[in-house]
Amino acid sequence: SSLAGNVYLNMFLVEAIEIPFIMATYYFNNCIGRRYTALVYFCLATTSAFLAFVFHLVPHLPHRDMIITMMCICCRTFVAGAAAVFIVVSTEVYPTVIRTLGFGAANTAAKVGGVLAPFVIKMDAIPNVAYSVMFVTCGLCVVAVLSLHETKNLVMEDTLEVENSINSNVSSFNSSQERTKSLRRSASQPRIIIDFDTDLIHHRSYSEFEDDKDDESD
Repeated sequence: SSLAGNVYLNMFLVEAIEIPFIMATYYFNNCIGRRYTALVYFCLATTSAFLAFVFHLVPHLPHRDMIITMMCICCRTFVAGAAAVFIVVSTEVYPTVIRTLGFGAANTAAKVGGVLAPFVIKMDAIPNVAYSVMFVTCGLCVVAVLSLHETKNLVMEDTLEVENSINSNVSSFNSSQERTKSLRRSASQPRIIIDFDTDLIHHRSYSEFEDDKDDESD
């Protein structure tokens, strides 16, 4: 209601513009992947929020209020498109045994922002903070998307056995390396003992030979 224009028209535009962008996610998810689709949407949302913040700082700009309204509608639309992408990602990133739990936890964490938003973003009282929060939050979403891995064309796992098998393979590889090192050490020790014993034998034989020569000379 703090934006310029009719509040009902603004809400209609928000809901109407979202439809083609949400439908476009189904194409781009399979074309360029989930990660890059969400990254593009969040980058556009961050840009829109930043422009709304900049235009708010310029009081004498012509059609300033209308431009800010359009930027806010665009930001809301791009965030809705990114949310549609993460509905797919949330169901693909978790294995079947915890897929419902993971999807529910992600939705719960997302709803926390919806609960806190009316208390933080107060357009009438502190509009600068409101635009700053939207800009910073969208920027953090861009950074968070960069840390995700692509789930396109990946086989969804049913259990957690893949991770356990990987850990077991790593542990078996480490144990085999330790076993190889111990065998090498044990293989090198007998050669030292044999050489040492051989020297003793040669030394003992030489000493006995000298004693025999002394006896014969006597």
